[in-house]
Amino acid sequence: MSSYSELKNFIQLHLGADEKCTACIQGELMLDIVKVGRVLAIVTRKGDHGLFVYTTKESVPTSSNSLQLEVATPINAEFKYNIDTEASTAEILVVGISNDKVNLKFQFPKSSRSNDFFTQLKKAIDVHSQSAAFGLPPSYSWISEHYPVSPEPSKQLDMTSNWFTDEDTKPKDEAENQFSVGFEDNFSDMPINTSSVPSNKDRMASNTTHTSINTARMSLSGGKVHDFEKSIEHLEKEMTDSMEQRMKDSEAAPLPMDKFIRMFMAMREAEYTDIHNFKVFCGTWNTNGQAASADLKPWLSYDEEPPDIYALGFQELDLSKEAFLFAESPKEDEWFEQCRKALHPSATYKKLKLIRLVGMMLIVFVKKDIIDQIRSVSAETVGTGIMGMMGNKGGVSIRLDINSTSICFVNCHLAAHTEEYERRNQDFRDINSRMSFRNLQTPLNISDHDIVYWIGDLNYRLSELDVDQVKKYIELTDFKTLLEHDQLHRQHLAKKVFLGYREGDITFQPTYKYDTGTDNWDTSEKCRAPAWCDRVLFKGRNIKQLEYRSHPLLRISDHKPVSALFEMGTKVTNTKREKQVLEDVLKKKDKLENEFLPAAKLDKLELKFENVQFIQPQEQTIEVTNVGQVPLQFEFINKLNESRPCKPWLSPRPTKGFIMPNDSLSVEFEVYIDKNTAPGLNTQQDKIEDILVLHLEGGKDFFVSVTGNYIPSTFGSSIEALVHMYSYIRDVSTAELIELESSSSEASTPSPQKGEPFDIPKELWRLVDHLNTYGLEEENIFQMPGLHSEIQLIRDCLDTGVPEAIPGTIHSVAEALLIFIESLSEPVIPYDSYQKCLDASQSFIQCKQVLQQIPISHRNVFKYVTAFLRKLLQFKDSNLLDVKFLAQVFGGFFLRSPTPTTDRPLSQQMERQLKSQMANEDRRKSAFMYHFLTNDYDEQ
Repeated sequence: MSSYSELKNFIQLHLGADEKCTACIQGELMLDIVKVGRVLAIVTRKGDHGLFVYTTKESVPTSSNSLQLEVATPINAEFKYNIDTEASTAEILVVGISNDKVNLKFQFPKSSRSNDFFTQLKKAIDVHSQSAAFGLPPSYSWISEHYPVSPEPSKQLDMTSNWFTDEDTKPKDEAENQFSVGFEDNFSDMPINTSSVPSNKDRMASNTTHTSINTARMSLSGGKVHDFEKSIEHLEKEMTDSMEQRMKDSEAAPLPMDKFIRMFMAMREAEYTDIHNFKVFCGTWNTNGQAASADLKPWLSYDEEPPDIYALGFQELDLSKEAFLFAESPKEDEWFEQCRKALHPSATYKKLKLIRLVGMMLIVFVKKDIIDQIRSVSAETVGTGIMGMMGNKGGVSIRLDINSTSICFVNCHLAAHTEEYERRNQDFRDINSRMSFRNLQTPLNISDHDIVYWIGDLNYRLSELDVDQVKKYIELTDFKTLLEHDQLHRQHLAKKVFLGYREGDITFQPTYKYDTGTDNWDTSEKCRAPAWCDRVLFKGRNIKQLEYRSHPLLRISDHKPVSALFEMGTKVTNTKREKQVLEDVLKKKDKLENEFLPAAKLDKLELKFENVQFIQPQEQTIEVTNVGQVPLQFEFINKLNESRPCKPWLSPRPTKGFIMPNDSLSVEFEVYIDKNTAPGLNTQQDKIEDILVLHLEGGKDFFVSVTGNYIPSTFGSSIEALVHMYSYIRDVSTAELIELESSSSEASTPSPQKGEPFDIPKELWRLVDHLNTYGLEEENIFQMPGLHSEIQLIRDCLDTGVPEAIPGTIHSVAEALLIFIESLSEPVIPYDSYQKCLDASQSFIQCKQVLQQIPISHRNVFKYVTAFLRKLLQFKDSNLLDVKFLAQVFGGFFLRSPTPTTDRPLSQQMERQLKSQMANEDRRKSAFMYHFLTNDYDEQ
């Protein structure tokens, strides 16, 4: 291939003195199943840009004479490019380029060169948008000077194919009026040669599987457009005449389809798909850390007929500290083997996939005789435990495709405690939004699947009833009354959680909490009220729930296992019928596009969030109604120069959707400030202000405005600002807070409030002092999550000084301390010392030397907290703490990587390398921290 600089020089020789080629790339124009070489160039003149497409006489251009201009089109408001993620592969990038006249598809090798080209193309689009916003009129007359003289009809595409041989098919005057710029989108991506359409006779004699037809061309003569409509009518007739023979001659896949065709094909999907049914068994059990000693046949072989698929979810599989700290657990193999032995004896099964995160495990077994129908199997995990990251709570998931249906199984363990239903809601949302199968060709989230089964210990309890009342209703088998108090039912009805999911009728008694080894309700000191913690929910079409039950004969845990049996219909495409429907859609495409444009109505376009606070979500909704005649597809799209649809503190749900005519959908907008977004809002570098673009597929865009105000917090502040802050942060003016934070990088900067700085932030001292006074012997401190509601009260206490005593349980105060440390805008070990600490992690002497180099206020915080942790370890027989556990937890919070994590899809090799690198860094963080937990830190 010509060098990049040579190719740019060849193109530059075709341009005027005041025109410049800013980027170019070699690729292939996709003409149905034929691909022909092309060179694309971005050309600029006086701030305006155009895209030029050149044919090339040689596969490797050797001079400017090798290039001949085929298309020149302005990069204006109508210009768009779209990366086809479905057609692209790991090596090939497929891109559609279009405007009001042009609709082309190209493929390019994936490389830094293609990345640079489309970066420049996006910049050119942005330049036009900015100019238009300021009312600067573009001038593209210079592009018309480049319109090529139409070549001889036989030379328009140099291909050795009998598709382009019948030159005498069209009259001479029509051949002279060849089109030389745009491309009409009447036939999706099926390009057509207006000068040499083969006769029906020639087409029927052809050995090819498709009729490939050259690109329709338009030329401008004195600004006048030739009779394009007439030519298109002729081509449409030719296309219709050829369809029947082409369908008979070819069993190949359907032609590429544009968005409208895909939509109308989806509307008529039932006409060309058959439903094949499978039986799916979903089971969930919180085993409470017990050994795999029970025979599981009463659970897994309960039904007379064997299921086709098992999805088995476990929670609290292993409660040991080793499981929490390390990836390995012997109980994984033990429970897997127990499951395997208990599968239905009337069928032979194969393990499809197993995934585990600490105590959560999900196994999918399938019948051996259906394994060939399954593909694209993938598994992922999301932790939502202490600090929203540790694996004591969260979810694990396995996804797969059966025939033409995508299926996702999710097993989760949500937050505990009766009053913590809002935290459970948040856990669900975190799992739902963060679970991403990134190693697929097209990354998918849970909501992208046709069918989802969500199982697990959801931990929702019964509200407003005491233990005796609950037991009384159970004795009367009055489950209907009890379910009126079920938190999951209430939150689901309020549309706070599991939107779009269904659950079968509950006709079995609560599955929690029992005395282990019995069928007796909890008689411990806590005497927990019975509840339906263990649930199975599902969503999607073609699902029929056959059974929903518990299995009380299994008594080794304080939970009873639950199972649900489904008949699941999967779509199987009938290729012959699909082609018949496609033929009909193609005939009607233009009429359908014009008569059935999508239309929507939003009940409001402005949202205002008042007094937003740290880790306290606020939600508002917008109702989107389909007022058109066709199904509506919408999506929140990225704005120019941005990589996501909205700022990170804002989450619209769903981000895309499908609404039938006259139906409505509630889109929920949540504002949630966490450790990542609080620092910028504290200093007003960011504000609660954003605009989202709601795009209708094939229709207009709506602009949703979000505004609000944020109440600054000590959470998200810097150590330096806090040690110079004598008042509580709510009493500090905005200007003063900005000044404190702007000078926080210089430890010697005097406080605007006068006086010497504190040794450590007073807020940190209050938290640690409280734990030192009341929590030294608290069992499982730093291992059990606190109450979200109490953590919010602790936040207010630290920010306002009211009340004087810190509220909440020890576990809530302990988690608040972790959140406080992790949300510091600059870590305890500053970013610029991160790598030095990792490098020194094998030597305590070197670790101390590195600490001497960090700011004194940061060093004081490190010394103060580690001294407290060493004291905690003196009471390890009571609090059950382990030095390695504390080293891992606080090593991760004190040493935060300056390199942000990426959401970009990664190859499996890159993902393995990244995980290996992160695991290595985690080990070195723990080693660094371990030195200071096992040795007194003496600076001398």
